[in-house]
Amino acid sequence: MADFYAGEHEIMESDAKDRKKKPYSHPTVTKSTLEQAKKFVADRNNCSDQEAADFLELLRRQQQQQSEGKHAPNDAMDEQWKRSA
Repeated sequence: MADFYAGEHEIMESDAKDRKKKPYSHPTVTKSTLEQAKKFVADRNNCSDQEAADFLELLRRQQQQQSEGKHAPNDAMDEQWKRSA
């Protein structure tokens, strides 16, 4: 059995040498359509399309208020999206 494990170890070492490390590439930002965003949110949060649309609208409003210098409380958004048990 020792010969089997020794041979396996040699194969793993040669595989590791043959593989080259890929250079790091920064993540890319992509834009999606409103429909793609709704589907992503609905699938990810297990909610309806309407709930996903409402959530995205809340995010849009919050971002707009922050860009205008107003700070919307996060508590309102958190309360709306808490799941009931």
